[in-house]
Amino acid sequence: MLFVGRNGTRFELTVVGYQFPDPPEEGLDSNWLEIRIDVDTPQGHWSRTDPILLTDEIESLTCWLEAIAAAQPHEPEISFLEPNLCFELRDESGDNMTLRVWFELESRPIWAPAKAADARDLWVDLEVPRRSARRSASELRHHLQEFPPRAAVRTD
Repeated sequence: MLFVGRNGTRFELTVVGYQFPDPPEEGLDSNWLEIRIDVDTPQGHWSRTDPILLTDEIESLTCWLEAIAAAQPHEPEISFLEPNLCFELRDESGDNMTLRVWFELESRPIWAPAKAADARDLWVDLEVPRRSARRSASELRHHLQEFPPRAAVRTD
């Protein structure tokens, strides 16, 4: 999934694989995915690869992006079990939108460490066309086909 905004901003998220290639006995652990993020902001560039999302969270993010792309009702933001990333739709006007991606814990660059989660002091705003959400949702669906849930997913 790739969003390229103005002023050199860019956010890319790629599912690299399962955290544990051979599934452990416990259900939740078998669904952690290694996620690579590549980020460009006016403050700098960074890349990280960590097990920060579950298979069902990729599904939730996909559905959220699909709702945005279709201008259907949706929550203003989506967050996950591990608070590494949070996506927030800041503005929608016609075919364009402003998507804010928040970074915490392992998703932060080395040059901007956080002392605790929920600092909400590091983000990138991406002004992108709505079709970018549609394309990104499609890319995530492809990742889900490659790395589907391997055990019962959690119920919140």
